[in-house]
Amino acid sequence: MKQVLTIPEIKDGILFQGKVIGIREAYNLFCEEQEAAIHLISQQAQGKEQAPLILNQTMAVEMIAVKTATLSFALKLLAEKTIMLETDYLKGEKSNE
Repeated sequence: MKQVLTIPEIKDGILFQGKVIGIREAYNLFCEEQEAAIHLISQQAQGKEQAPLILNQTMAVEMIAVKTATLSFALKLLAEKTIMLETDYLKGEKSNE
């Protein structure tokens, strides 16, 4: 799977946010949003939390990129991990035949 965003794209997003809230705050915001997105997706994958409908939430325009990018990355991690576990499971079944 291709990376969700390249490093230069992430940098551009942080620079944009930096103009809105300051560069240090923009970096902190990105890190906090990424941690929150990974936690949310992890909880959902374990059946511990309902999925919020992000598109049904009111969101400031300047937050759309950071929210959707961090959520996309978290979902990509989940997809990769799930595929890896399924592949390992199938390999284990074949060796038991």
